[in-house]
Amino acid sequence: MRQIVGVLGILAVLSVLGAAATAVVHRPGPDASETWQWLRAYDVEVAVPSLRWRLAGESEAIGYGGAVRLRAPAVLDEGFCPSAESSSRAFVGLLPPTGGEVPAAVSKAAVTWAQAISERALGIAGTIRDRVDLDLPVRAGPCGPATVHLTVVGRRTPDGVVTLILVRDTGAPGDLSAPAAEQIVQSLRSRT
Repeated sequence: MRQIVGVLGILAVLSVLGAAATAVVHRPGPDASETWQWLRAYDVEVAVPSLRWRLAGESEAIGYGGAVRLRAPAVLDEGFCPSAESSSRAFVGLLPPTGGEVPAAVSKAAVTWAQAISERALGIAGTIRDRVDLDLPVRAGPCGPATVHLTVVGRRTPDGVVTLILVRDTGAPGDLSAPAAEQIVQSLRSRT
């Protein structure tokens, strides 16, 4: 009887977490010893490992200056640099739905974020579909790399195009590897 009550209690907790904009749900990752947590918003979700990552609260935001911001992102190694209060090795989040087509939403977000990160006007060449990947030079800080990688992915939802933003240090000790970043991007899926 206690097991049934315990299972019902767990199911109740999971249903409450599932209703939140950002929730933690563990599932086995590619490595069976690793668990993942789900960042959920705007009818889509994306998974990040539980180890070294923190899901920010709905009232928290991260970005570059006042130009670009992500609400309730997942953050890797937050505060790793003692002399840079808002340091992190990577972050990922979802932008609210916008109107229009996926390529236009991805292009606009990529240009906006690339310019904010690199602090210079940039354009994006080539055909854009649902994803853009860019290596961007940044002003080196006390613990930061000279380059970050920006990944922008768009997904159509009933309310418009939701855009995933993943920003990660490259070439620095402890950074998020390209294969690990790709696992996160590939986990992006619709909740409907």
